Amino acid sequence: MNQKAIEVVSGEPCLFEIEVNNPFEKRQNFRIAVGDHDYDGGIISTPELTIVDNRKSEWEYWHNVGKCAASADWDIVDSQKMEVRLAGR
Repeated sequence: MNQKAIEVVSGEPCLFEIEVNNPFEKRQNFRIAVGDHDYDGGIISTPELTIVDNRKSEWEYWHNVGKCAASADWDIVDSQKMEVRLAGR
């Protein structure tokens, strides 16, 4: 399991990447779990972290401003289902 602990400042956009590899032969969906301690603990009312997908071209925007890598398939991330879809080896 890939995990990454980060700290963000509310109101200051930042972007980070986590590499996910599919070790299986067939296409798989992988669940994305985001733990926001301040939100989960009731300290803040709006989550500080969101998953970037390509609805409204958001992922392509961040790529075009040099903040993340391009994808061969811009539609592999579904932020509503919190999943990433990856082809097999």
